[in-house]
Amino acid sequence: MKKEKITNCILYLVRTSEEDLINLNKSLSLVYENVLPNNPGVDIVLFHEESFVECMHRVLTKEGVRIVFQLVNFPSPPRGTPDIFPHPIPEQVAMGNLGFSVGYRHMCHFFSGGLYDQPIMKGYKYYLRLDTDSYVLTPINYNIFEKMESGKYKYGFIPGAVQTDHPGVTEGLWDFAGGTVSGFPKDTMYYSNFEIGEVEFFFKGLYYVFFKRIEANGGIYTKRWGDGPIKWLGVNLFTLPSQRLEVRGFFYQHGHIYNLTKN
Repeated sequence: MKKEKITNCILYLVRTSEEDLINLNKSLSLVYENVLPNNPGVDIVLFHEESFVECMHRVLTKEGVRIVFQLVNFPSPPRGTPDIFPHPIPEQVAMGNLGFSVGYRHMCHFFSGGLYDQPIMKGYKYYLRLDTDSYVLTPINYNIFEKMESGKYKYGFIPGAVQTDHPGVTEGLWDFAGGTVSGFPKDTMYYSNFEIGEVEFFFKGLYYVFFKRIEANGGIYTKRWGDGPIKWLGVNLFTLPSQRLEVRGFFYQHGHIYNLTKN
């Protein structure tokens, strides 16, 4: 039997909601217009819950682009997981944002490392992760996957989006990671709604072992440890600076709160 060619993918995790579907289609339209012309032959992988099957026919398609729908079954949260993890910022609570649902924490678990348990990912060399409200507003005028491969990069990120997470949602994470990260600024995180990863690096080796320790601890669900700081810790622990690509050259927006300049 002929082995299937290894390719690259752009992936999303999609909720079954009208808002997510509208945002996804906007994001996809911009991917078709601004990403794929210089990054051809890339699959679009939509990870989804079972109820999303009824929405599949409404997903925006484009001739010549393969969309792969992949069902995700999330793990059972550990004992002691609250239904809502309280939001640590009083101003957000005052505006009605009381906290983070179990569904939100499923997302944190998925992008921290649950993604790498998905067998479908073994068919890809690199992945670009976007959120449904991630918008590539101008053309990426180079092949971002070829740049990752030629430079032997393991991880790509938007440099201006290395941020600090709120200590109320990283409580205990740095201590759990151990003394090996004592030289790192505490609570640092990647703005990981745009990230590029080498699949083999995350599927095998020390990052995966690190994630499994985090997963067994349960802090993603009980303390709302996010995928941004977990990914920052794991990537910086187990890669060299020369293996991390600062992605530049286009305008990018996530929701209503962040824009990347071209520099």
